[in-house]
Amino acid sequence: MKANGSLADMLVEIDPDTHGPHLTKENGVSVLCSEMLKALHGMMVSSLLFCMKLTKDLEQLGFKVNPHDICVANKMINGKQFTVLWHADDLKISHEDKKVVDEAIH
Repeated sequence: MKANGSLADMLVEIDPDTHGPHLTKENGVSVLCSEMLKALHGMMVSSLLFCMKLTKDLEQLGFKVNPHDICVANKMINGKQFTVLWHADDLKISHEDKKVVDEAIH
């Protein structure tokens, strides 16, 4: 991750021992580069990692991912379709029987 300007300066101010030695200047602007050990919310890679993990978890629960829209997964429960769809980190679940939805949430 690369932080520029006032964000880099604030990080050094918050934790000078950790970030201070890594602060550099590019054209007079403070620059701080860090290696990310986990995904950071808002970064494209975090959405990809979330999607990959959610897909794997849903498949382990018996859901089938829609081949035409990889952000939709379905499973038959009590003879009716249970659907999970997602965008970024927002999910929508639906089933004809409210009890099935309630059980999935809890």
